[in-house]
Amino acid sequence: MFEKALEILPGANCGACGFPQCAAYLAAIMEGKVSINECKPGGAEVAEKLSGLLGIEEAAVLSPRWPGFSAVVE
Repeated sequence: MFEKALEILPGANCGACGFPQCAAYLAAIMEGKVSINECKPGGAEVAEKLSGLLGIEEAAVLSPRWPGFSAVVE
C-alpha cells in the first residue's frame, strides 16, 4: 500500500510538509504522526486520494496544520 500511496504524492520532495522527501512524509502519515493534508503542491486533490486509499477520516483532510503560506520577498 505504501508504494501505491507514494504514487499519489507529486514527488516534488520540496519539504513544504516538513519532511525532506515525499516518502518520509507518507511514512509519518501512515504512523499517524502527521496530518494527511500537509502536501502543499498536491493540495486537496492529493489529500482526498490518500484519504480514500488509506482510510483516513475526512476531518483530517479538512484540518490543515498550516492554513496557508505567506512570504516576504525582498
